[in-house]
Amino acid sequence: MRRVFVGIPLSDELRIEISYWRRPYECLPVRWIDERNLHITLVPPWYEGNIAGATMKLERLRGAIRPFDVNFEAVSWGPDPRRPRLVWATGSTPPELISLKRRVDELYPEHAELGRPFTLHTTLARVSEEESRFMLRQAFQMPRGWNMAVQLIVLYESKLLRDGAEYEILAEVRPLARRPEVA
Repeated sequence: MRRVFVGIPLSDELRIEISYWRRPYECLPVRWIDERNLHITLVPPWYEGNIAGATMKLERLRGAIRPFDVNFEAVSWGPDPRRPRLVWATGSTPPELISLKRRVDELYPEHAELGRPFTLHTTLARVSEEESRFMLRQAFQMPRGWNMAVQLIVLYESKLLRDGAEYEILAEVRPLARRPEVA
């Protein structure tokens, strides 16, 4: 059994922007997520014995969804700012992302978080429980322009290590038809 999940990797450009943004905050007692692991989770982790079957489900998205952009508008403590466990970037969830989430949930219904509202976010760091009470005094400056075009949907394997999770891409789908060119 392998621990897997479905997500959207952040673009290389956005990962570089996040890397520069976090430099002044690196002294905080948090565990920063490695830039190459930054993503938007569509289906949370589960244990899977049939990777080929999980990959075939993901393949059903190929060519089925139009391109869209996501925009991150704030960096804050989350998900409960009074008892933070994460540093995350959030934004308004575009309708296209809600539609994609619904389609992915239909592919993996036994692992979907049905009935739970979906919020656009990416986890930037994790906070230990003992450190979280000290974190509330720290505010974050949000740079402009944290946006990206959704280009790829991925089935990841999540390997739990002592220093945090490491993600490996097991399958990827570029389900999005190109946007019409504007003359």
